[in-house]
Amino acid sequence: FDNYNGFEELRTASIYSISKDRKGKVWMATTQGFYSFDPVRKQFTRRYWDGAEGKFYIPFNNIYHFHQDTLGIFWLATGGGGLIRLDTEPQLSEKYLENDLTKGGHFQQFTLADGLSSNVLYAVYEDDFSNLWISSDYGIIKFDKISEKPITFLPKDGLPHYEFNRISHHQAKNGQLYFGGLNGVTTFHPGVFQSEAQ
Repeated sequence: FDNYNGFEELRTASIYSISKDRKGKVWMATTQGFYSFDPVRKQFTRRYWDGAEGKFYIPFNNIYHFHQDTLGIFWLATGGGGLIRLDTEPQLSEKYLENDLTKGGHFQQFTLADGLSSNVLYAVYEDDFSNLWISSDYGIIKFDKISEKPITFLPKDGLPHYEFNRISHHQAKNGQLYFGGLNGVTTFHPGVFQSEAQ
């Protein structure tokens, strides 16, 4: 592939995750930021990164994985910058517009200071109860999108190891989650935790 459309840094970037959004546009999580790709014109169209200004700014470049929720909001799992909530169409969510007006209201960053167990996150998936499930280098994090509060699961809670892998993860169609780690695979269905909470 050679049609980088001016985004020449992609020639040497590592690309960890590629997926379509709800409108059919392709997005890529890379070591150089978060990119959109037009499959019709077959060229890159946008880059979100820490060197940009305005609506293309995000506070961290090294992105391992991403998830788009039902509102169209992207959640980025980063390799050192924690969790980033990115609204590429800010009119979608007035709640998020109120959170960070300093950069235009289009993103919010969650880190150790917000209760995450680590800033190195490898994968992010969503269940049917407005929770994100995030693998990291220090446990699995359940993040409530409404309260914005995390809960971390560690070996004392039944995990086989503290650390998971960058590219070993999957969510099945029925919602079952699979996270590869340094001591095998951890798998569970988030609905089990919801039932226990009730």
